[in-house]
Amino acid sequence: MDIKSLTKKQRIVFEAFQRENRPMTVQQAWLAAGVECLGQATLYRAVAKLEELGFLSPVEIHGEPPMWETKSSDHHHHFYCTKCNGVFELQGCPGNFQSILPDGFSMSNHSITIYGNCSSCQN
Repeated sequence: MDIKSLTKKQRIVFEAFQRENRPMTVQQAWLAAGVECLGQATLYRAVAKLEELGFLSPVEIHGEPPMWETKSSDHHHHFYCTKCNGVFELQGCPGNFQSILPDGFSMSNHSITIYGNCSSCQN
């Protein structure tokens, strides 16, 4: 699927995710899009459609509202700032988790979120 096949409003939402280049809630995407003509229902429909079409991926942070980010083929994890609630992409993966599983266990996937303060909140 090509970005040209998206509706105007879907494209506006997707471009906001691309521009911010970080996981965002629907509310954060609305603010990033800067378009008051996008109602909340329209925004939720656009995000759902963008996820369905493979443009966005869900990001789950325990205890936080649902977030999405632009689809990436690179395996990565996330950093959650406990001061500003920002979520940032971490590149790479720390290693082989299969080696720490109990005998007889089989891993199918994993997700890591590191919590702390981002560089802006450190100052």
